[in-house]
Amino acid sequence: MRFTSASVRGLLSTTLITLVPQALVAQESEVIELDPIFVSAAGIGVDPLTAPASVTVVTGEEIQGERFTDLTDAVTATPGVFVDNNDNITFRGLRPEDTLILVDGMRVNTRQSRTNGSGGLDQFYVPPASAIERIEIIRGPMSSLHGSEALGGVVNIITKSVADEWTGSLTVEGTNPVGADDSVDKQASYFLSGPVIEDTLGLQIWGRRLNREGGEGAETTERDVTDTNAKLTWTPNSDQEFFLSFGETQSTNETNALRGSRVISTIREDERRALGLGYSGNVGTWDVKALLSREESKRETPTSSVGRVIEFQTTTFDVRASRDLEFNGLHQFTLGGQYQKADLTDLNLGSSNTSEHFAFSNAQSSVFAEDLWEVNDRLNLTFGARYTDDERFGGKVTPRIYATYALSPDLYLAGGISTGYKTPELRDAHENYYLSTNGSRSGDAIQGNPDLLPEESTNYEIGLRFEGSRTNVTATLFQTDFTNKIDEELVSVGGAPQGGDLYRYINVDEVRNRGLELSAGYALTQAVEISGSYTYIHSEQLSGALQGYALNRTPEHQANLRVDWQTNVSDLAVWGQANYVGKSSSVSASGTGGVDVSEYQDYTTLDVGLNYIVNEHVAVNAAIYNLGDVEINTTEHGTSQNGRTLWLGLTTQF
Repeated sequence: MRFTSASVRGLLSTTLITLVPQALVAQESEVIELDPIFVSAAGIGVDPLTAPASVTVVTGEEIQGERFTDLTDAVTATPGVFVDNNDNITFRGLRPEDTLILVDGMRVNTRQSRTNGSGGLDQFYVPPASAIERIEIIRGPMSSLHGSEALGGVVNIITKSVADEWTGSLTVEGTNPVGADDSVDKQASYFLSGPVIEDTLGLQIWGRRLNREGGEGAETTERDVTDTNAKLTWTPNSDQEFFLSFGETQSTNETNALRGSRVISTIREDERRALGLGYSGNVGTWDVKALLSREESKRETPTSSVGRVIEFQTTTFDVRASRDLEFNGLHQFTLGGQYQKADLTDLNLGSSNTSEHFAFSNAQSSVFAEDLWEVNDRLNLTFGARYTDDERFGGKVTPRIYATYALSPDLYLAGGISTGYKTPELRDAHENYYLSTNGSRSGDAIQGNPDLLPEESTNYEIGLRFEGSRTNVTATLFQTDFTNKIDEELVSVGGAPQGGDLYRYINVDEVRNRGLELSAGYALTQAVEISGSYTYIHSEQLSGALQGYALNRTPEHQANLRVDWQTNVSDLAVWGQANYVGKSSSVSASGTGGVDVSEYQDYTTLDVGLNYIVNEHVAVNAAIYNLGDVEINTTEHGTSQNGRTLWLGLTTQF
């Protein structure tokens, strides 16, 4: 059995006993493990050891064994990944907007419907744990395969295939914190899957309802999320498959903040609809995949005096075709293309006419090619390039090259160079749009700039991957050079349309991030495994007003250590983990031309949990998070987390 070298929970969670609903009906059966594949790291499925990128895979079984209210719960322990105070996912010290999230290849990208607040909302637009087959986390630029949004990395969620027989599950879970000021989560989720017409037409339905109560403090955040999705799959024959999917999510977020002695309440209502039509099959000697998707997002702010409504729509068509060719070794070619159209409507709140509606649009097309060349039994080379043509910024080529070399059957040397490319957001490049900033009463505004250049990144990495019968280890050194960073500069004091200070978007900064990623797992016995990860990142802006400082609030050191134990009690497993987040700082340019710096302290938390299969239909999961009741707040740590919190989940399968 081979387990994923990049996974930090490898052996026990996949080979001993799977304490999740999907395994309830197979408790007495022999467990057969198949080698996992990645589909996001290359144009085709590839072996984990030879994947042309740094990849971590988190399985659906692992996710269901713990709390899962949004995507951050599944990726926090991944090396090179940091989750900030707004639930944003960042890769290797870059920014949240440089992370691309996919669900079965469909983009989750509603950020432009929100100018401030709820920055990490895209992390809630994901299927429940019971619907997920695996999550692939790819660190480093992937623009050659996935386009301009993949400047920093990709998180691709793969849902389960349609079941041969009707099956379903219902999960209810909740948290109970010790502190009265801590938030309380209550969530119910469901998943149904089965045939409508045997071997021809299948249906999947999933959804959830999440309620988060903000506690008893003066400053609280409450959230309600309702999610409903359906996917219809038609398989006319063994070589062809079509699917039609639809999803709708509604989220209400209420924030109460102190302003002097007053508590100001802000309500934001967000909606997202996603429609997808896909094809997968063999056309002659080519394996073809095509996807037409439409994503619509809207934000309303009922507490706003101007009745602001922001609407953002994206239509994307992706197609790729792969085939094998023998020529001085095996070549696995992938050719593809993409067309994307984006539309945005918003009020011009920073202008002199705050009721003025602005409409933005942009179209972008691209073609790409990739060759995964098995030179011999030891050496694999991957060459790829993408040409992107943007109607605002013209054409750009983003290449990559990667190599893996087998030093032995269990030890591989891997490394490569990849590039990223990201065009400015629609508002940023429009000269007549003024984004209100520093509070609506300040009158300050940021003006768009049509002369902006796209941001670019180049990633260099080299590492070792080892997979033995009881041990897995990966070590990766990386450097990411980030150029043409978009920032804002003060143009004139009192020069904004409403009398405040006027800022303007410009390309100013260059950034270099260097670091080390480690992950390892070791099976002490057939029942006990220890695993962990460590990340070191040194981030430095090389130019601009913030020269010498980190790009954003990414800690230099992060670590995770975990123990999994399959007890002697039948169907009972327990686990424990320690999480360390190092010191960090946040910097911003002040209005007087100086630099404001906030320093944040490190912290360590301990978590313990258990998973128990009651019978073939019922599983119970429980955990205590932050066992030591460590106080983590935004003032001292730059983020806030609950103190000691009990989590309990109950899953039934039928």
